[in-house]
Amino acid sequence: MKELEQYLQEFKVIDLKDAGVILGNKMKVYHLVKINKLKQVHPKGIGLYTLPNIDDGEAQFSALSKYFPRCVVSGKTALSLYNLADEYIKEIHVDIPNTTNLKNDLFEVSRVHPNKIFDVEERTFEGVPIKIKIYSPERCLYEAYKYGDRSELYLRALKRYRQNYLSIGKEANQYKKIKEIDEKLKSKVLRDLIMEDVSA
Repeated sequence: MKELEQYLQEFKVIDLKDAGVILGNKMKVYHLVKINKLKQVHPKGIGLYTLPNIDDGEAQFSALSKYFPRCVVSGKTALSLYNLADEYIKEIHVDIPNTTNLKNDLFEVSRVHPNKIFDVEERTFEGVPIKIKIYSPERCLYEAYKYGDRSELYLRALKRYRQNYLSIGKEANQYKKIKEIDEKLKSKVLRDLIMEDVSA
């Protein structure tokens, strides 16, 4: 157990196969769960385990980074991590190429054309100390737009982007980046962002 505990202190999560290798067999993994020395990363079980004292959110994002490297955090999850929204993160919203398949209770999955997955960063956040793939703050304005151009979520994202991410003296570069993200929506999003009376 000591070797497994050390592994989990560093990497936060492990799958059943690797845990079984460290412990000698898979039955020992199930026994440790039964006596509360290990816990499943998700209540319904997706074959991933962590220590009882590791925060659920940290374990889930660690699982995302380690075992699902093609996923990009998107939607309301990305907006919340950047503090562009106040949505509660129940399931992690991710985009994956539509050439792949993924379904489990840990993620809310959107399968999108590979050409739509761009402007991706790898970074950490408060409460998410492991690097995850996530769309840039600029791309997240388009993620917010998906929920309606007059929605409270979209208007709040614009306001907070202006307050927290728009750099004085560098606006032109950021506007250029926003324009390059989506040819159809660029005028709408830029106009809404620049407006001074956006309220949320």
